[in-house]
Amino acid sequence: MKSRGIIFSAQMVRADLEGRKFCTRRIDKSWLKYKKGDEIWVKEVWADLTWVGVDGIEPNIIYRADGFVYNKKIKWKSPIFMPRYASRITRTLTEDARLERLQDITLGEIRAEGISEQDILNSLPMFPPPKYKLDSIIEFMAEDIFEQLWDSLHPKKDRWADNPEVVRLCWLPEEES
Repeated sequence: MKSRGIIFSAQMVRADLEGRKFCTRRIDKSWLKYKKGDEIWVKEVWADLTWVGVDGIEPNIIYRADGFVYNKKIKWKSPIFMPRYASRITRTLTEDARLERLQDITLGEIRAEGISEQDILNSLPMFPPPKYKLDSIIEFMAEDIFEQLWDSLHPKKDRWADNPEVVRLCWLPEEES
């Protein structure tokens, strides 16, 4: 079994912890080596506030995704440097990693990427064009939200419009694993 850290944004950490994220797409082709049963552990922005108390070392790792407000005394660390012991999220892949084009994503997979139903509903136009079915509008708006998220994480290259090849990784939601 392989095990590897994977960086998530704060928004995606929260989606995973809420049981809404159980799929991710990566540009890095080295993820293709990962098979069903392999493990990924999430790396996120964190701080180590461990201190020595009367009973010995008191570990205290905090995560910015939990909503900690900026505090000059907290020295946030990049997820790149998060060691395995500091990670709070571990997932087991439920299928082999596979290569696909980014724009081949379906509405169900957009939801599995952590885009909430509320985000989709909030994006719907107040007065949709009468010639379109509501399902088509929902799918279009969900894709638009995912496109914006993707481009915010890939601002210079491998953008949505480039339709790059991506590696798809999936696991069971927390409550089912």
